[in-house]
Amino acid sequence: MRDRLRFSTAARAAAACLCAIQLAGCSSVDDESTAPVEYVAYGKTWQYFAVEHYIREWGFGSTHGIFGLKERVTQDVYLVAQSGEKIGVVGRIVALQKDGSYRAMPCCGSFSTHAKIYNFEGKLILTFAQTRDKTTDCRIYPPGRPDDETAPPEHQVRYAILFGEFDRKVGVFRMRDFFPDAPESESKKLGVNPSFEQIDEFFYSWRKPFEC
Repeated sequence: MRDRLRFSTAARAAAACLCAIQLAGCSSVDDESTAPVEYVAYGKTWQYFAVEHYIREWGFGSTHGIFGLKERVTQDVYLVAQSGEKIGVVGRIVALQKDGSYRAMPCCGSFSTHAKIYNFEGKLILTFAQTRDKTTDCRIYPPGRPDDETAPPEHQVRYAILFGEFDRKVGVFRMRDFFPDAPESESKKLGVNPSFEQIDEFFYSWRKPFEC
């Protein structure tokens, strides 16, 4: 009887494993590109566009249970120079550290960390949200949440809104500013239905340097 039970358990495990392998191959990726946006900055013309990857795959840790369909959205961001050079932005992002150095940091691997490039004040500015532990050892925090890291984990927001200017000499975006907050009276000046660009420009106008 015990031998049968062991065999049955092993058979179920093998079947589950085989099922997982077969389903793992049933994944799909849909790509969607944004329309190119042209900017004039630093005396040159640039184009910016992004490609969003909508990924559906079977695997463990699904929101539908232990094993099921998982969905995520990743993003690639591109900057095209006047010369025609196409620059992949995601691998060219660095963040300021306490010792004055810059460390490579992740971006755009989830919907929460999607990025945009704008022409603010004649500069190419990259903005996206990220957690401090993946960004810097300096002090940054989510908007209006200076004590976020001391709050209970279930109440933490964690993601700070970051800004960084394009360094043309070495071809990287240097993240060294964040949006701490703004007075409610100033926020009301945005009006009822501001565009995403207007909101991001407002955040940028109230940015402050990393607290290093």
